[in-house]
Amino acid sequence: MRLTVYTDYTLRLLMYLALKKDGLATIAEIAATYDIPRNHLMKVARELSIAGYVVTCHFSPRQRRGAAIESGVENSRSSVKNSESA
Repeated sequence: MRLTVYTDYTLRLLMYLALKKDGLATIAEIAATYDIPRNHLMKVARELSIAGYVVTCHFSPRQRRGAAIESGVENSRSSVKNSESA
């Protein structure tokens, strides 16, 4: 079975975030680690954000340039737990 390039990049991004200790990562950091184009990775991150698998956040120009992404799975699990206990 062969994976598409898009699927390969998606899995790499998700695995990187799963292994990341603090959870936050930048597109540039992931792209440099796996030597993949930033533009393609940005498309993947956007789709995963829309689907709820990752959470994206943008920094103001005063803080630093760019954006960060983190795994959205933990956030959705905690919100489910909170709604069940309430």
